[in-house]
Amino acid sequence: MCEALFMYDYFLTLPQEIKCIWRRKWSTATVLFLVNRYVVMCNRGFRMIQAVSWQGQFEHTADRVMFAAIRMYAIWNRDRKVFACVLALGLIYPIVNTVSTLYHSLGWSLIWICLN
Repeated sequence: MCEALFMYDYFLTLPQEIKCIWRRKWSTATVLFLVNRYVVMCNRGFRMIQAVSWQGQFEHTADRVMFAAIRMYAIWNRDRKVFACVLALGLIYPIVNTVSTLYHSLGWSLIWICLN
């Protein structure tokens, strides 16, 4: 979901970028902006390819969840309910995965703990 929002944001701001960045005189600020924008985009692309090819699914990390929540907050006119909902739903997987990994690394079983 985060990658979709990232690409949505990119295409949403592309006309402004063409107007304000590409058609102006090149400066250090212009180069820094373009390097930052397109290095991040390439990084996202490589991370998506890596996640799909090596793990079979996308990684769910807190930084991506936070980005998605903040982006949805902005898209939905600063609606805090949308922010809280996206953040809460997005953090379910990392929290469950962390707890499960912790219990597994300690040699415990979640079923055993629930039954006792």
